[in-house]
Amino acid sequence: MWEILKANVTLCGIILNLYQKPEPVLVTFHSSLKTDMARAVLANSITLTPGTITVNLEEDEFTVHCLDRSMAQGLDSSVFVKLLEKMEKEAGKR
Repeated sequence: MWEILKANVTLCGIILNLYQKPEPVLVTFHSSLKTDMARAVLANSITLTPGTITVNLEEDEFTVHCLDRSMAQGLDSSVFVKLLEKMEKEAGKR
């Protein structure tokens, strides 16, 4: 919830700033997530975050459209990624 709230505030700042135009960008990154389920959850989490949308997911490669270049920073090491990695590790112990 905190990450989505931060994204909302950032997005509002970008939209309301009359002096700076957004710089849309398409970024590609690789994830260390092992399962298809975790990758799908990450793709959906990115899409649910305001200002970003996952446009393609093949194996471990994500392609994401961001409304502004600043929103692309840290996609591959976000809180979502860390939580999913932890979940995969716990599931692997069972």
